[in-house]
Amino acid sequence: MTFLKDFFDKIAKIILDDKKSLNIEESVKIGSIKPSKLEKKKIKKVLFCLDLTSEVVLHAIDNNIDIIFVHQAFGIWENSKIQDELISLIKILIEKNIYLFFFQKNNLINNKLNEFLVAILNGEVDSTFNVEIHGEMVPVGRIARLKVAKMSVKSFLDYVTEKLNLKHVQYFFSESNAEIDNFLILAGIPVNHEILKSAKKQDLKTILGEGLNFEILHYCQFYEMNFIDITRYALIKALKHLINLLKFEFIDVEFSIYEKEFLFSIHKK
Repeated sequence: MTFLKDFFDKIAKIILDDKKSLNIEESVKIGSIKPSKLEKKKIKKVLFCLDLTSEVVLHAIDNNIDIIFVHQAFGIWENSKIQDELISLIKILIEKNIYLFFFQKNNLINNKLNEFLVAILNGEVDSTFNVEIHGEMVPVGRIARLKVAKMSVKSFLDYVTEKLNLKHVQYFFSESNAEIDNFLILAGIPVNHEILKSAKKQDLKTILGEGLNFEILHYCQFYEMNFIDITRYALIKALKHLINLLKFEFIDVEFSIYEKEFLFSIHKK
């Protein structure tokens, strides 16, 4: 029998490497946070998702989910005041006694998910990738290299697409025939100029990230970098990896992930 508090403690050890505990008071958006309630709340079914929608809530209700783990809270959930659009969803969650848990805005969590993706790509982590945020050096990604035979950047694109099960991939190559030495992975964190500049200083030529647009493409051209936009959907693979780890720890809990087809429409002439 698994209780909510034990579950929180274990997932903190897996995701945060015991460096920091999950702050339940800050992270549980819906559900009692009293220690006595957490210790008595039994967990049988857990659902993971990238973001929360009405479809996810209805899916949770139909499948008798006990707790929903959401990777990212967008602005509508981040404000201190409950917005009108959320009232009906919150009411349903409370009535059905479903706990709603958002991963904290904690780079350690995204870093662990990035490590999972490196493992899925059959690579090994060389080091953390740090950037300066508010005067402090913060780890936001992983620098890694493949354990398989060296390949060209073009072949690496096919390899990544297959391993991460990506349907639509935007990319930019400064030199498609160059061999991959190492790569920077930044899943869950939109890339910006400061990140690219820092990567250039560390002589990183290939980036797996998200947020490829004309501005980022311009900087990649200028810095002679390769960029593969793995999108937020790559995190589905990382969350599945996390679920597999949790299944060994909690054999009496049923885990699932809510995944949907690529939300953006692609028009083909």
